[in-house]
Amino acid sequence: FSKYRYGVFDEEGFENDPIYPVCYFDDDKKNMKISGCSDLPFRNIGICDKKPHKYNKTRLLNENARSSIMFAPEVASVSMFCDEGTHDRFAPTKHNFLCQY
Repeated sequence: FSKYRYGVFDEEGFENDPIYPVCYFDDDKKNMKISGCSDLPFRNIGICDKKPHKYNKTRLLNENARSSIMFAPEVASVSMFCDEGTHDRFAPTKHNFLCQY
């Protein structure tokens, strides 16, 4: 609904996508981070390791996470958008790119 009404885009990366990858290096180029947004830290399931993993957002999110609808709307506990405190404006997501974050 929000995509059509407000013109927002996904806050996630995609497997094998060179423009919107699943993981990216943080600002200091030392740590890989998941391209996504949540109000609670992501679970470390090795998604950013060099080994191929099946990308499953349900396994990444903490079971008590409430956001973000634009990252994982299929997760039952998710009912909110990320806000300015939880949104990762550096993640190479379609939303950040097209909305110029």
